[in-house]
Amino acid sequence: MNLPVDFLRTFVRVVDLGSFTLAGQDVGRTQSAVSQQIRRLEEQVGRLLFDRSGRELRLTPAGEALQPYARRLVKTHDEAVSTLSEPDMTGQVRMGILDDFAPYYLPPILEAFAADHPRVQVDVRCEYSSRALIRLLESGELDLSVDSGAAATPGSRIIGRDPLVWVASRNHLAHEMNPLPVAVFDKNCLYRQWALAALEKAGKPFRICYTSPSVSGVLAAAVAGLAVAPLGLSSVPSEMLILGEEHGVPPLPVSFIMLTHRPDAPGPVKRLAAAVEAGLNEGMAGRRLRMPKPQASAG
Repeated sequence: MNLPVDFLRTFVRVVDLGSFTLAGQDVGRTQSAVSQQIRRLEEQVGRLLFDRSGRELRLTPAGEALQPYARRLVKTHDEAVSTLSEPDMTGQVRMGILDDFAPYYLPPILEAFAADHPRVQVDVRCEYSSRALIRLLESGELDLSVDSGAAATPGSRIIGRDPLVWVASRNHLAHEMNPLPVAVFDKNCLYRQWALAALEKAGKPFRICYTSPSVSGVLAAAVAGLAVAPLGLSSVPSEMLILGEEHGVPPLPVSFIMLTHRPDAPGPVKRLAAAVEAGLNEGMAGRRLRMPKPQASAG
């Protein structure tokens, strides 16, 4: 059995972006070309990798099993190419990243990048909003930005998806209260706008009882059982209850994760961008696999 790196790379991008079309745009191929590569990979494996029967593209058990190996093989290939083509890389990279992603995913990314490129200095700035990161990038204070939103911003590239979900404490019944107590981000936050719009559209009575600019602040209210909160799936601790429509809350949109840097960025910036993309999606994929499935209310 031979598993070509190009096929594995395409497979990983389809998983991360949840779409053959988006994956094709990302790797510079048509949707039909991406579909053909996936079919050829499935022929090599001898198993279907995606369940195409529903509205949402899902991995089969074989696809779930292949995913971590595919990521490692693609990453190892890219590291080998980098080592041989850029053995003496030096310089400084000023990276900005949303506070949502930094605590869970950034440490292993920086550790691995430092091991591969010990002479590159990385300065990290965490922000609470994508708008702040975009302003810093436009002003020249950052070389690289990782943020999220409803669609790609000018010059950015979609590198992943982060579904927005309602979360609550497993030990309390905040999600059964009427009106629903909600903890949300500041007024300019897209997640807040999406969540409140979904509640209003569904005719669900609610009251805003806590606000915070940070994930940790919003999450604290949910952990304490004082409110439910809309969070990106990437930020949800495993001990939290993910609410579904069976709990009486409306579905929420999916946010896209974007990576932005200048097209003419120097080598260190591009290498860190590649490391961030690979590490972030690998970490998120592993985290989703460990997350418990939404549970029905005990009441």
